[in-house]
Amino acid sequence: MVWTWLEKGHRRSLATVFGRGTGTGLAYRAPGVANLRPADRALNLPGGLHSHGLRRLVAREAARNSLDDAVAAVAWATVATVGRRRCVELARARLRLAVSGWCGG
Repeated sequence: MVWTWLEKGHRRSLATVFGRGTGTGLAYRAPGVANLRPADRALNLPGGLHSHGLRRLVAREAARNSLDDAVAAVAWATVATVGRRRCVELARARLRLAVSGWCGG
């Protein structure tokens, strides 16, 4: 894939266990594909809004309790707000990652 232009000052949000923040940086862009952000790779940031730590916490709480309890536990332990539907998505994604690592695929 060839990204056709570079955008300076591109804004990106990230939700962590400490709260939500926004940063700016470079983004290589092209029509119809996701932006390529060199700083995200250098800092090991996930592709979506939620940080690795927040994703891990959601998955752990969802495995321990009901989804409603997981949402409440995340809200209690952090300043982040994760809705029930997003909690399900994050837990499933984390489970897929764990299974693929365990199965070697």
